[in-house]
Amino acid sequence: MEETKTKLQKVLNILGIIISAVVIIYFIFKWTSLPDTIPMHYNFAGEVDRMGSKSGLIMLAIVMILLTGSLIIIEKHPKLWNTGVEITEKNRVRVYTALRNMLCVTRFMLILVFSYLILVSCQLFTMEAWFMPTFIITCSIIVIYFIVKIYKIPKSEKEENL
Repeated sequence: MEETKTKLQKVLNILGIIISAVVIIYFIFKWTSLPDTIPMHYNFAGEVDRMGSKSGLIMLAIVMILLTGSLIIIEKHPKLWNTGVEITEKNRVRVYTALRNMLCVTRFMLILVFSYLILVSCQLFTMEAWFMPTFIITCSIIVIYFIVKIYKIPKSEKEENL
């Protein structure tokens, strides 16, 4: 199946690249002014519960890049996905498009989360209490939305096997 990106995928990919680049560039410029010990972990209420070396932020940026890169690679191999529905000639494009959209939105959410964590730590702030519940609820809604979308494919599109 030839991969064609939806408008959603194109927009989120461009925004993700811009946000990642801006945050990493900001982090690089902020590096010399950061104290040696900075907030590294936050509890569910957004309070700092562990301090650590500023070099820990390098690892956070690397993890962000590796996770988003992994999702890009996974996105390019739809035949390896466990879709939860039978893939037929008629439904393949819709199922794969919905799953690619889900992966793209998930990747964008990861970029937002890691970027926020890096910025909060660079600014030596505590995390806002709304952050974790909002992140968890948003991710849950995204996954549920796309799963429902995939399972709502008309039966006529599910009948013919490859």
